[in-house]
Amino acid sequence: MNKNKKDLSSKSISNIALLLTEDCNFRCEYCFIKKNPNKIDWGTIVDTLSWLSGQNSKNERLSVNFFGGEPMLEYDLIKKTVLYAEKEYEDNFKFSITTNGSLFDEEKLDFFEDHNISVLFSIDGPEHVHNIHRKTTDGSDSFHQVEWAMKEVVKRGLGNVARPTYTPDTLPYLFETVKYLLEEVGFKTASPTPATDGFKQFSEEDYKEYDRQFDKIDKYFKDRVLRGDSAGINYYQKCFRQELSDASMKAPCGAGKKYVAVNHAGDIFPCHRFVQWPEWKIGNVKNGITETDLREIFANFENDKTDPKCAKCDNKFCGGGCFASNYSQTGSIYKTSDMSCELSKRQWERSMKVFDELKNEPKFQSQFSSLYKRASNNTKERLGIRDKKKNSCNSNNNHSNKHRHRPSQKNNQIKRLEQRIIKLEKTIQSVSQIVLDLVGGGE
Repeated sequence: MNKNKKDLSSKSISNIALLLTEDCNFRCEYCFIKKNPNKIDWGTIVDTLSWLSGQNSKNERLSVNFFGGEPMLEYDLIKKTVLYAEKEYEDNFKFSITTNGSLFDEEKLDFFEDHNISVLFSIDGPEHVHNIHRKTTDGSDSFHQVEWAMKEVVKRGLGNVARPTYTPDTLPYLFETVKYLLEEVGFKTASPTPATDGFKQFSEEDYKEYDRQFDKIDKYFKDRVLRGDSAGINYYQKCFRQELSDASMKAPCGAGKKYVAVNHAGDIFPCHRFVQWPEWKIGNVKNGITETDLREIFANFENDKTDPKCAKCDNKFCGGGCFASNYSQTGSIYKTSDMSCELSKRQWERSMKVFDELKNEPKFQSQFSSLYKRASNNTKERLGIRDKKKNSCNSNNNHSNKHRHRPSQKNNQIKRLEQRIIKLEKTIQSVSQIVLDLVGGGE
């Protein structure tokens, strides 16, 4: 037996993407899902929840993300599923949805709000940007169908993250898109993601445009942080996390480990993007995961041991590139396309440049305090991070004012307790984000 082989018995599934339908009312030009009338039936949903609950040996929160196609085409099934789970299971199910948002109305949003169903909104930017690739079934523009719901979702606090997909065609508007989503719509986070499944290759001129756009985005990020505003663009934080922990990601996500996808037939796949390839089926909800050898490929994946190019790379936030994008472009989950590799390297290098400029700024350290706490003293020394404790203030306060206006011991204890609570809340938020990143269920 391979001593380095990871024991999958400790990797119980706690997160799934549930593909309710392969159909969609949009025809986005870069979409990887083939449009078919296939849709899930109620019996398969019941079997899926039963199987997922049976995986929950550690009493973890179980997450179900409704996916498609466009899952809101099956809203009645969404409603029935949520009500059924709340009635039949003691498990702490958490439901979410990835949607184009075009089929929401007041009543449906009320249900989502009442049952705490979070929304990940696929939106490519303001109207003239969004309409470039995101068309309806008859080829017409779609922005007017999503604008109201997008703003209403944000207003109700159902969705804090916008996921704009960019291509060479929409890249010239990327900075404009980020500002629009954060400032005009009100999303707390924008997560711009390149289409890397072979829709369109980036040319040398596109890479120049990339640099022009991210020069603006980098400055925008720095200005927000130095004003004390929320950073708003999450890939920076993910790169900072890896640098401060001095650890390179060995895999791009948690696909096949604690996260899988279930299609309309109840077949289980490593993630929602693998449902298009029958050869990657690892089981069915009726019988569980039967193709353990396939699942072990993901559990034991370490990019620096499978690709010599990765072993020499200093990009700590990559993990070898998206498994599905790799497979679609190179025919192997182990080999990243040149375009994906180049875009990831540029993202990392830019994030590190921003980090180096801001690492000793008090407002930056405060906003990312939970990440700084995980950095060892050796890492801090290597990165040139200075201790920002208020030594000078403490020194001054220990002189003539020592006995004047001294706060009571009780007030000091309350203040320290409040500070500890704030720090604990930030740590919990950071850990929650890291878990979402690792399971790959967010974007």
